[in-house]
Amino acid sequence: VVADAPTPLQWDSNRTLPAGRQPSRAKVAADASDAAHPGLAAHIGRVRARVRSGTLTLVPDRAMLTRASTVYPVFVDPSVNWHPVDYTNPAFDEVKQGCPGTSFYNKTGSLADNGYLGVGYNGWPEGSCNTGDEHAIYQWTLSKTIFGATINSAEVDATDIFSASCSTTATVNLHWSKGIGSGTDWSNRPHYNTYSTSASFGPAYNPTYCPGNGSTTNGFDVLKPIRTAASGHATSFTATLSEDSMESSRNDLGFKRFAHDPTLQIFYDNPPSVPTAATMAAVSGAADAACDTTSPYPY
Repeated sequence: VVADAPTPLQWDSNRTLPAGRQPSRAKVAADASDAAHPGLAAHIGRVRARVRSGTLTLVPDRAMLTRASTVYPVFVDPSVNWHPVDYTNPAFDEVKQGCPGTSFYNKTGSLADNGYLGVGYNGWPEGSCNTGDEHAIYQWTLSKTIFGATINSAEVDATDIFSASCSTTATVNLHWSKGIGSGTDWSNRPHYNTYSTSASFGPAYNPTYCPGNGSTTNGFDVLKPIRTAASGHATSFTATLSEDSMESSRNDLGFKRFAHDPTLQIFYDNPPSVPTAATMAAVSGAADAACDTTSPYPY
């Protein structure tokens, strides 16, 4: 999502209520329009949105602007919320027990396995790296648009692009982790937070034994940690992929490699503020008042 916006509207400054909208018990004056809201008697029009060749154009309702009954000033409200954060390209790191002091932070060279991050026990030496466990770590920068929002769902979608075995299904664990940086390596890998989950990944591509296999993508539910991040205004979210069971038994049949660009999907809502006496006005010039809950109701 690049941007989202409510329906853009425009409204004038009319304060004369039609006769049919006048309350029967007393005469009241409509409140004045301003840049934040249309008054009770304001004429409201719809602004057209038009997208062409990389531009977004908002076109006011010309008929309303030229109508004799329109009272100026007229307010045009083109509210757009931009989403500048790309949740498909996180920072990444492959930490290798066989190269405990080497950092592969955001590296895609040959010793970094071309950006195909190992997960599980790797029983095959790689260049100067010995055998051992390998973990894939990803870190996303979080947008401020989720701060304080209601988070409905959150999921990390990771793609397994290589499997050591053409018949073994492995349980891949996702651990909510502390942050990473250029100094992260196996000896300085991040500690885990309190949340973990898992997903099963079947055999994927192997150029020697099963070249006809494709990649496999599965989702990890990260709703709980993302809710915590949103409520705490956290600026990043970090996750580590491992194969806890197969690593502990040094089983290399479950070893896999994952793409370095998994997707973090967050579905959220920013609810409107609850109305209070300070944000509502009964009539123009009157004291602010909250909603009446018993009859007889005001207009």
